[in-house]
Amino acid sequence: MASKSPTVIDGLSSVRAVRRKGGSQAARTRRTPTHLPAQNRKPSAQAEPLSAVARIGHTVIPQKHDIVCYECGYAFTLPGKIKDTYCPKCRKILKVENFTIEGEWTRDLKTIGTIEIRPGAVVRDASLVALRIRLAGDIERASVPWCRTLDLLPGARFDLGTLALRDLNIAEGATIRLKRKVTCRNLEVRGTLRAPVYPSGCLRIMPGGMFGGEFHGSRLIVEDGGAMSAKVFLAKPEVKRAKRDKR
Repeated sequence: MASKSPTVIDGLSSVRAVRRKGGSQAARTRRTPTHLPAQNRKPSAQAEPLSAVARIGHTVIPQKHDIVCYECGYAFTLPGKIKDTYCPKCRKILKVENFTIEGEWTRDLKTIGTIEIRPGAVVRDASLVALRIRLAGDIERASVPWCRTLDLLPGARFDLGTLALRDLNIAEGATIRLKRKVTCRNLEVRGTLRAPVYPSGCLRIMPGGMFGGEFHGSRLIVEDGGAMSAKVFLAKPEVKRAKRDKR
């Protein structure tokens, strides 16, 4: 009877066998899911809810309004919504009241609100002070010591020499012809304006607007649909330079 000879394994074969054995066990370990009790499980990383994530919103800069005290004439800036306030200088209360004038009017009006003068209305022997005046009537025999914005609507009648305004708007449908020089900060034309204008800010001709006469200034914008037939005298814009400290 033939006897079986023992299998001889060298050192290199034994190392390879051990490696194969260890690799198969690791594979089985990875394939075999580990079931742990709920209380012992580590919480998996999850995306935080949107409400918990810091959000970056838009910063809204409050609008600033130029106010002139109708008691002492002091000019200051009011941020945010226009509301009743007081003059920082004379400490008088300034009211926000909106007025609508129809027919004949002969009393002074002072407000940091809006005064609307309807078509056919006549203001005479009176003084009007307001943040905004919308004019479709007649104020030729009245005075406007101060107005931040004057809107000239169709039918407006006025004496340019009695007006002290900052911004001027020519409304759609209005036709204004003036020989006297018009000085203001910003001028917006939606209707028709023929005059020599000297805005310190910008002349903007809107769609449907027509400007003729002379323009003396540094900023002129003609929107698509706007028209202009005028002499243009462009000036260099004023550049404010910071003062350097003398050493």
